[in-house]
Amino acid sequence: MATSLETANSKWLEKHQELAILMEFPPFSSDYDMKEKFQDAMTSYTGKWMPRFRKAKEGDAAEVSFIEQDVPFAAVEKEFSDQIAEAMLYKKRYGWSPDGRDKALAAYKADSKK
Repeated sequence: MATSLETANSKWLEKHQELAILMEFPPFSSDYDMKEKFQDAMTSYTGKWMPRFRKAKEGDAAEVSFIEQDVPFAAVEKEFSDQIAEAMLYKKRYGWSPDGRDKALAAYKADSKK
């Protein structure tokens, strides 16, 4: 049975992977500045979360409580909610493959010209 810290780490990893995949779809893949801001926000969150997770693993009760209650990347998702929702739609429509990402970007560019 997984401990609460293992569960928290799994949630963090799953959310990180989900958001990293979405970066490959419009609007992130079509706007370098937006993609960079999104990456920076994810990196900043990770940079703050990992030391707290390490302290929790060492038995720091306050950090264990924080890690158990934390919703991974919630602030990042809130800040980029519109872009994430749009990227999820492109991913769902075109699939997660190099060909799907290329088709999604082409469709996004075509839609933005209208």
